[in-house]
Amino acid sequence: MDERGVIDVSGSFGRVQIISCAGRFLEVIEDAVRLSTLVVREDSPPKIVPIPHLIALKLYAGGHKSKADIIELLVRNPDLELDEVRSVCARYRLGGLEELITESRSV
Repeated sequence: MDERGVIDVSGSFGRVQIISCAGRFLEVIEDAVRLSTLVVREDSPPKIVPIPHLIALKLYAGGHKSKADIIELLVRNPDLELDEVRSVCARYRLGGLEELITESRSV
């Protein structure tokens, strides 16, 4: 079994995806975990990654599905501070965000 990938957990609460990056803890991942303040529920160890960092992780992953996920995140979060997203992605030298922002505006 591969130690990396996405683990889906479903229940009456809906679906939660856990991203396993075993052996690949890059700076963007470390920062995303460190800056996570939202939790699944009170006293729960799993934290929810901030959207700008989630977008950065998706950009890093690449691929069509990740790009579609970024567009969906942008569409469903119209009040998202895009300058913050740009800053996070620039910090890790991740390209391709502007094209996805433009595409999300046409959805």
